[in-house]
Amino acid sequence: MKECQKLSGTIGIIVAIEEDIIGLARNIVRWNYEDRDIPVEEREPIKLFINSPGGVLIPTMAVCDAILSSTTPVYGINMHEAASAAAFIFICCHRRVAMPNAYFLLHLGSGGTGGTFQQSRAQQEDYNHHMNAVISMLEKRLNIDDKEEFERLIDGEWYLYMDTTNGSKSDARRFNLITDEDPTMFWK
Repeated sequence: MKECQKLSGTIGIIVAIEEDIIGLARNIVRWNYEDRDIPVEEREPIKLFINSPGGVLIPTMAVCDAILSSTTPVYGINMHEAASAAAFIFICCHRRVAMPNAYFLLHLGSGGTGGTFQQSRAQQEDYNHHMNAVISMLEKRLNIDDKEEFERLIDGEWYLYMDTTNGSKSDARRFNLITDEDPTMFWK
């Protein structure tokens, strides 16, 4: 699993996300099983240090499902870049912090189809299904109130920044991307 290295409950996602990220989902399930007799409040959290441009959707959603179903707390730390698939993983973490200059990119990805007309139509329907699941997950995890604004923003390349001193109006805090302010709190 080249994207993830486990060091005492800490995992780094530091490159593009590819199919082998599924190992992270497997590990989250395994660590929950290993900790099943430890009260949740006494478990060592799983810490994901993320700095990634994103990647492949299907294994990303498997990781998201593993995080969301984990009773062992999963903490996400955006070291600088959590884009696309990496942002989806980050958003699923139970607690989330970001470094002061970190940013996020949310979008509905890209894809293509091939084959016969019927095969292409089926592939597009499948992609639509997955994108609807992503949209639903984002709405729930980010507590989106203004559906019209959300649809307008997610329909393009939606960049959100921690540092808004340069006049950026895309504040990551406004959309609940982070749950905690101090990025060092998870370093213990």
